[in-house]
Amino acid sequence: MKIAIIIGSVRQGRVGEQIAHWVTEQAAQLGSSLTFEKVDLLDFDLPIFNSPVSPRQAERKYEDPRVQKWSAVVDSYDGFIFVTPEYNHSVPGAFKNAFDFLAPEWTGKPIGFVGYSYSNAAFAIAHWREIVATMSMDAAENEVTVNLGSDFTDGTFTPSEVQDNALRAMVKELDPEV
Repeated sequence: MKIAIIIGSVRQGRVGEQIAHWVTEQAAQLGSSLTFEKVDLLDFDLPIFNSPVSPRQAERKYEDPRVQKWSAVVDSYDGFIFVTPEYNHSVPGAFKNAFDFLAPEWTGKPIGFVGYSYSNAAFAIAHWREIVATMSMDAAENEVTVNLGSDFTDGTFTPSEVQDNALRAMVKELDPEV
């Protein structure tokens, strides 16, 4: 199974890349049969969702080539780990917009969450759980939370043993063979 680790921030100066790099490296060392690859939302330059056709009815055929590329990439994965910031106690707008463009590409696939903010991204992860439920995605109960205040040293992410263990538990839910 291929798991996409999606970097869900498109902001300048974002720390999601550091966190996604850690997730990718740590997950690959767990002895799982899963393969992990980073997918950066910034690489897609998606427009604001304004399609007259519902993604459920589009049958994976989208007019905008950027959306078609996004669809093909998301569809090529068997599951996901969202590396998500928390903005104003919710999910980032650009990431939610990207999610809304698609439907069958997400439906029924497993997903885990790694969230970061000054409040450990509890609200963003809770909102993502509600959102992905609309696509019948199988969300891992375990999640990884990162505090922007205490989990960084001089601008560098310094994961703790608690985060290592939480990631291991989450990956185990995505792949019980771990």
